[in-house]
Amino acid sequence: MEPSKKILAIILAAGNSERFNDNKLFFEIDGKPVLQRTIENILSVEHIDSILIVNSKKDELKIEKLLIQINSDKKIYSVYGGKNRADSLLCALDFITDQKLNIDYLVVHDGARPFTKKDMFYEGIKNIEIYDSVIFGLTPTDTVKIITDDNFVKKTLIRDKLINVQTPQFFKKEILIENIIADENLSISRGAIAPLGQYRDMWVFKKIDAFLKQHGLDISTPVKKIPEKILDTILF
Repeated sequence: MEPSKKILAIILAAGNSERFNDNKLFFEIDGKPVLQRTIENILSVEHIDSILIVNSKKDELKIEKLLIQINSDKKIYSVYGGKNRADSLLCALDFITDQKLNIDYLVVHDGARPFTKKDMFYEGIKNIEIYDSVIFGLTPTDTVKIITDDNFVKKTLIRDKLINVQTPQFFKKEILIENIIADENLSISRGAIAPLGQYRDMWVFKKIDAFLKQHGLDISTPVKKIPEKILDTILF
């Protein structure tokens, strides 16, 4: 890794842990919350220079209390996230752009994965110098089938050709930002913003639509027809 290259780790920690019936990020393992262990694990990775925690507003005081327990010279930022991971990632990129952070590579990690081996981080960092993005994955053990709209099995997928994508994930910052727009011919409601996908009944789409209508547009407008300044306001 070139010494001049800067790496920031984005820790996604804004979820509600609905399946856990409590916020698993603050569940203690041997006296330490899961999120604290995740943060300390990443801070111990030599080449990672700083961390951005994407958390929910309701957890702000818990995060502040947790960070007091962490001793590190590395910079730790925080920003409010959204209702899902895609929205939270956009919030993180918005913060990075707004703060004009000098970052070359991004590492995206799940706040609820405290015991990721350092070898994974080092392998990802080594390869992100070569490739635009690097992901890790596991071969699924379940049988996966494609079904039709009326719920008939259409095809069984070959498990050896599939992976369940894991974190950490590694990206060149500029490449990730540039590829937020999946297809400029699509509208936002049709999935032009890759992390958001197609329209769902979510506040983020309603917020974007309300903003666009102030400028005589809406989420059904093809992205290529949205002025760059307006689009940048939505994305960043």
